[in-house]
Amino acid sequence: MQEIIKWLRNLEHLASDVYFKASEYFKQDQEFSIFLKRAAEDEAWHYHVMVSAAEHFRELQPPTPSIALGKDTEQKIESVFHLINKKLADKTLTKGELLEALVKTEFSEWNDIFLYVVNTLKINFMEFSYVAIRIQNHKRAFEYFYEKSFAHVDNINELKQVPAIWNEKILIVEDDDLIADLLKAILNDEGNIDIVGNGLKGLKRVEKNYYKLIISDVDMPIMNGLEFYEHASKICPNINERFLFFTGRPSTEIINFFKQNRIAFLTKPSDIDVIQEKALNILLKSPKESMKNKSA
Repeated sequence: MQEIIKWLRNLEHLASDVYFKASEYFKQDQEFSIFLKRAAEDEAWHYHVMVSAAEHFRELQPPTPSIALGKDTEQKIESVFHLINKKLADKTLTKGELLEALVKTEFSEWNDIFLYVVNTLKINFMEFSYVAIRIQNHKRAFEYFYEKSFAHVDNINELKQVPAIWNEKILIVEDDDLIADLLKAILNDEGNIDIVGNGLKGLKRVEKNYYKLIISDVDMPIMNGLEFYEHASKICPNINERFLFFTGRPSTEIINFFKQNRIAFLTKPSDIDVIQEKALNILLKSPKESMKNKSA
């Protein structure tokens, strides 16, 4: 968790610096300049929130995060800010280029990871509830500004909204709300996502719906993930091709179960880009089993 916080802290500092420079660069456009300055102030505040988060985690036994950043995710977000910085220095940056760059970062995994850290702390420290609200307002401010002033800019709506696989249904079976919400945030653009907290609820969903991807934990109350899979496989032959287990307790017995049933799996923590890649590999497969009597 400390590594995630360190990365977020550095990124917030970088973003604040870039937004302040951009505010000065576009000072002739008063409305845009004010918007950028406020964004810079928000990022500066986010930086201090992450400093506080690091201090709070020193008082606790930091939880083992269920995700890791991965170099691809870090590079994807950081490179956008470095490119803006270069164009600012060269005095070649256009408003359209900056706006597209901001969409790529503000609507990336960046804010989702930030909220994951904040929500983890919110359980023990009530003051972080306000932080969660404010970060959501920060994102809404960007959305409002784009829609109000820059609807004409090419590709903005597409960058914000177009999913990779829009119509697929995804089921997340996970009893830890923080992990479930983070998985939803990571995969939100890939389809319509349902979340349930145990295998029995997951089984009831599978009986009524066709899910192209089912992500399940193993250790859950009422009905665990392996029991859920065994019951589901009786309802839907070849459902193993649509399962992705995400577990923090990969015992030899459990790993053998996955291998014997040819089920994809990941262990906690896993890099965000690895989770996305595994999920997309399943979503892009052509289904072998019949979808008869299943609602799409």
